[in-house]
Amino acid sequence: MAFQRRLLELGARSLGLNDQAWKVATEKDLMVERFAREGIPQMDTLTLSGASRWPCVEAFERLGRDVGA
Repeated sequence: MAFQRRLLELGARSLGLNDQAWKVATEKDLMVERFAREGIPQMDTLTLSGASRWPCVEAFERLGRDVGA
C-alpha cells in the first residue's frame, strides 16, 4: 500500500490509486463484497483465508468441483 500512496503523491494518473482501492482489488473477499453491493454479476464465490485442508475440500464440494483459484 505504501507503493500505491507514493504513486498518488507523485501525481500518477490511474483509476483507484488510493490504498483502499488497491486493497479491495487484491483481497478477494473485499472485492466480492464490493461487487455484490454494487450489483456487479459474478460467479458463486467463497473466500477462504488461512483455512486448513478440510474447509477447503468442503468449499470445493459446495461449488460443484468447478472452481478457479
